[in-house]
Amino acid sequence: METAKCILDPLSDMPPLRDVAINLGHFLTGIEDSDSRSFIRNAAKGLLGENIKKSPFRFMSLPLELQIQILQQTPLVADENVHFRPNQVYRPGNFRKTCSMKRLYPKYGEDRLSQPMASTASFCSWEYPNAFSQHCECDNFPPEAYFQVSKDFSYIARHVFYSSNRLCFPPVKRNGRYRIATDGGHHLTLPPFLRRIPLESLWSLRNLCVIFPPCSPDYLLPDEPDWHAWVESIQRLSHLADLSRLRLEVHFGDLYSVPSVSGLLFDFYSENQNNMIINHTSAWGRSDESMKMKKAILNTYKRMLEPLKKLDCKLLSLQVYLSWSLLDIGHEERKGYERSLEKMIMGDEYDSAKSGKRARSEFI
Repeated sequence: METAKCILDPLSDMPPLRDVAINLGHFLTGIEDSDSRSFIRNAAKGLLGENIKKSPFRFMSLPLELQIQILQQTPLVADENVHFRPNQVYRPGNFRKTCSMKRLYPKYGEDRLSQPMASTASFCSWEYPNAFSQHCECDNFPPEAYFQVSKDFSYIARHVFYSSNRLCFPPVKRNGRYRIATDGGHHLTLPPFLRRIPLESLWSLRNLCVIFPPCSPDYLLPDEPDWHAWVESIQRLSHLADLSRLRLEVHFGDLYSVPSVSGLLFDFYSENQNNMIINHTSAWGRSDESMKMKKAILNTYKRMLEPLKKLDCKLLSLQVYLSWSLLDIGHEERKGYERSLEKMIMGDEYDSAKSGKRARSEFI
């Protein structure tokens, strides 16, 4: 650390600079009892003239509309969908530090010339604790940091976060995999989220995307705890959300082709999966059995969507995306079933195509 001070101290006599970046590399790595990151950051900001004491900017004195516009330019608004897990509080699944290559190449100081990505790495990614650049995004705060500034600031930050992002609730992961919903034991992601966020934030929700796992006819039966949690969630939205501004999507996952969420492939499995495939195969050539299965699955979807009637057709938009995990049906037939379920909730005159519904689900 003394060496670092000797290197940086003479620079303090320079006039304020337009830009500066400092990277002391791996030479400070392993030094105990030193906060090299803070030291280098303060030195860089001093060279930029930012250490001069200034009166704090009175952000909360700005008009509310301007406060919202400013916060919409922060990490509160994600570039991608925000994926929630029940055990993560306000933590988007796609939130990552942009400079994280050091953990992938810990021996960069020894053999950096042999690393093919060294030439394309960001300035501080290799030696994050010992570098600083005002163009680096390593210090971007996660959304929850904005919620902890003050009570008034938190209220505005939460409104921006919940109103500006598409919030997705994928199936719950267990033992590294996503279970097929065959035994009613598959916990939902939406209910704990709605119970956890502040009541006033429910009014700010604008875009919810609920993703169910592949469903068998006995999934989420009315006598199961998850069914009551699902019904309770819809009731909570009906009482506390601004339904006239809320877009709700419901996706039913496919058994064989489930795409990625945040770059991670869904891996579904079930103890009964082989039996399900055998039953499907044996019924494949018999139209009467296929029709029975088709009707059973459609009735399952109807039953699961039935609680949405409590929203009294007040949603800004409802989009339902179906999959047929055990049967192969045509595109137009599937779209017809989707339209019938949407009209069951929203009324006979409703047309989801006018609200920008996609040709197929990105999660199916």
